[in-house]
Amino acid sequence: MSESSPNAAAALRRILGRLSFDLNREDPGLEEAIGRLAELASPPKDQGLAVACIGLYNHGKSSLLNNLVGDADNRTFKVSDSRQTVRNQEFTHDGIRFIDTPGLNASGDDDSAALSALEQSDVYLFVHKASVGGLDGIERAVLERIASSWPQGKFLSRTIFVLTNLDKCRGQGQIEEVCGNVGSQLRGIFGAGDADIIPVSTTTYMKGLKEGKRLLCEHSAVPALWALLQGKVQGLAGSREADRQARVSAMAESILPRLLQVRERAQQELSEVQGRLGRRQQAFHSLKQRYKKLRRRLDALS
Repeated sequence: MSESSPNAAAALRRILGRLSFDLNREDPGLEEAIGRLAELASPPKDQGLAVACIGLYNHGKSSLLNNLVGDADNRTFKVSDSRQTVRNQEFTHDGIRFIDTPGLNASGDDDSAALSALEQSDVYLFVHKASVGGLDGIERAVLERIASSWPQGKFLSRTIFVLTNLDKCRGQGQIEEVCGNVGSQLRGIFGAGDADIIPVSTTTYMKGLKEGKRLLCEHSAVPALWALLQGKVQGLAGSREADRQARVSAMAESILPRLLQVRERAQQELSEVQGRLGRRQQAFHSLKQRYKKLRRRLDALS
């Protein structure tokens, strides 16, 4: 955490106390960013580590989570071709609190819910449908938004990018190509660092789970994902609070310049209003003096 972080957070609180107008009119998205900062600044409800699963609508988030919690019937997290997850859903398994989020491209409220889950979680599963190729514009925009407000390297170190829908790909060659493309896109967004990218077949794992075929389950790569996920969770167990405070400070410092700009514009507008009011008061005073002179003349004539 930088030495300026506490000062930035304190300055942010002072400015927020003085602003009482429509922030979104002045800076679209600023009010939402402040709300997410408030959520992140609130201590977690419990000491259990949380894993948030995010991604576009219908990219396999719920199916993946059902795999990870061992639900062969897809009942824990709702699965359907139509939109099912409309708010964050939680389920605790093996000491880990899993959070399923709405699709990022479903609605603005759904995007907010997903980003809120990130702020309250410790490890992240970013699910992408491999059959569509690389990350699309919406996915890149969300990741760029995260990259701009998180300490450098923190998101990548906490995130596993999971490629799903492998049965719709044109063989292993396309899967490897998509892995390479996604990795290149992530380096472009986050600047440096190699991301953890793992292709998994949720349908293969579910088939192996139902039929009791261990080799089929292993071939799906879901057990490998589970091992990688547990490694990240265990690695964060001792540094959770320090990491959360670092993220609070980083987000506060990213919001502070925007608030200062809003305050500067507000002060300028206030100065202009006060100037117009002063000129009107002067004009009124001048008119009042002219009226008094005219009144005295009329009184003298009568």
